[in-house]
Parts: sequence; structure tokens; C-alpha cells
Amino acid sequence: MNSNKKYEYHHSQIQNLNATVLSEATKTFPPSFPRRRESGNPMLQELIRNN
Repeated sequence: MNSNKKYEYHHSQIQNLNATVLSEATKTFPPSFPRRRESGNPMLQELIRNN
């Protein structure tokens, strides 16, 4: 039995997950949060660029 099977995800599933994480994250920002792409967390920037 291949134990790695459960860790295999389709690209579309990962994109959907990224989109969900981003939309949830933006809901928690205060209204005054600067939403420029160059500001904030580098990991979040990378997600934004990849979607």
C-alpha cells in the first residue's frame, strides 16, 4: 500500500485551497490595512502572485 497516496493533491484542489485561505485572511484584516501587493507577509505575496 502506498502511504504517500493521501498526500497527493490535484493542482485545482490546491488553487481552491489557496483562494479560500486568501479570502479568509482578507476578511480578518482591519479596514485600514494597506492591501498593496508589495506589503505584508512574503508568503502571502507569493500566494497572491500565484493566483
